[in-house]
Amino acid sequence: DSNFVLSFWVPFAAYVSMEDKRAKSSNDFIGLNYYSHYYVNMFNLLTNQIMEEKLLAKPREIMTDMPHPSYPEGIYYALMTLSKLKIPIIVTENGISDKYDDRRKMYIRRYIYAMSKAIKDGANVVGYYYWSLMDNFEWIEGDHQCFG
Repeated sequence: DSNFVLSFWVPFAAYVSMEDKRAKSSNDFIGLNYYSHYYVNMFNLLTNQIMEEKLLAKPREIMTDMPHPSYPEGIYYALMTLSKLKIPIIVTENGISDKYDDRRKMYIRRYIYAMSKAIKDGANVVGYYYWSLMDNFEWIEGDHQCFG
């Protein structure tokens, strides 16, 4: 049985690599919390002290109220990457903060479509939990975000 090796690199910010011979067969499923993506440019990476200011959205992306860009393609890529583990996948968190409810329907449709495409392409997705049915308290944002 081959080893499980996880590694990723964020240029000039982090390199993470982990290998565990037991990990591949130790989980019943893997959970994915997926909301969005960001990109990093060298200027922001080197000049901003606050991590959130180092992360950028692409121009003209649809933003949530958090603010995070809506990027359903990313959940497809994440699911296809996780499918290499050959264990069931549960999307344990995915949703949008949308005070006026003018983007929620589009967000859910696009993310569910991307997830269904991943399933058709071989990802073993066995569950999906939308975040959230109702509004809640966010540690950083307080009770100002509208999820439900």
